[in-house]
Amino acid sequence: MLGLPAAEWLAPFQPSVVGADNFAVDVVPPVDLEVFHPVHQHLIMKHGIYLHEGLALDDIAATGRSEFAYVFGSLPIVGATGSPGAPFAII
Repeated sequence: MLGLPAAEWLAPFQPSVVGADNFAVDVVPPVDLEVFHPVHQHLIMKHGIYLHEGLALDDIAATGRSEFAYVFGSLPIVGATGSPGAPFAII
């Protein structure tokens, strides 16, 4: 899970995508109850950075590798704002 300070730190690096193993990426429950998903707002809306949620990261973490090619095959759904897909790491 990421909080807004982490999103603010990541954004200047201009990553294409930020992923997490939870289904929000944002801290849940929120730190500030007045702001809904601040990480989503900061990364997607302000910087155009995609978020990938629910990633199974244990296997890649167990390898000790920190560099790999990340590939995501999405479903071409016309008019959608998101898509299920098949993410995988190429080591």
